[in-house]
Amino acid sequence: MFTSNLHSPYPTMPVFVFSLGSCNSVFRSSLCQSDCFTDLGDISAADFETVWSFGQEPSRNTPKAVVSTDQRRFECLDRYFRAHLKDSKPFNLIGVNYESLAQLRSESSPYDSPPELVNWLNATQFPVVHLVRKNPLDCLVDQIVSDPSRFADDTTSDLDVTTALARVSEMQRLVIRFRHWLAPANQIEFQFESLLDVKGEISRLAVHQFCGLLGIDAGQVKTRRVAPSTGGANQAFASRLKRQLRPAFMRVGYENLFQLPKAA
Repeated sequence: MFTSNLHSPYPTMPVFVFSLGSCNSVFRSSLCQSDCFTDLGDISAADFETVWSFGQEPSRNTPKAVVSTDQRRFECLDRYFRAHLKDSKPFNLIGVNYESLAQLRSESSPYDSPPELVNWLNATQFPVVHLVRKNPLDCLVDQIVSDPSRFADDTTSDLDVTTALARVSEMQRLVIRFRHWLAPANQIEFQFESLLDVKGEISRLAVHQFCGLLGIDAGQVKTRRVAPSTGGANQAFASRLKRQLRPAFMRVGYENLFQLPKAA
């Protein structure tokens, strides 16, 4: 029996895992070996299309993004998650990709303001895990392999180095922005490369830190190794991209370290 010192208004406790790239699913999948975690997957743009409709009166045909106050927006999010969380296990793990949150903004929200979900998490203090990458090249290659059409016409063409460096700079700005936005949340940040042990599982130190966030006994939490998402032709493509891009990354000082620039 798992007990936690956290309180949830729902039958289960939602845990939100923020990241950019595939490390989010690796983290969640590894933890779902335990009886206390259910992986609800990543929040997608399609999921968010229904969020604001949870704040409408059923009889009125009003635009789904008409939300006038923070309280009203929070009510939409509360109703949405109340309807979608599963109470079969004590904790529901929910993946949040930075880029998907653009779909959750109401039409009245300024672009440079935190998404409503972030404000809601800061207010409710539901637990948040923020995953960042040490190696920007690996993060970029993961994104290209998962969707090469975003960066090149096909997987056999060379990726423009200037485009790659610009994309990495954009990713770094996103990390800084979300680190700032999530600062008031009940959150813990992990560097993904330091999260895994030599067996490819989440290290016991990280498990203890994560369980401390949730207020549960780490001794009851099991993890499992998650196989890499790339293999075969994709793995060969990823290796070629790294060989092509690494010299350019090293010339501008990235090398193998994710050195986040300080926020201005």
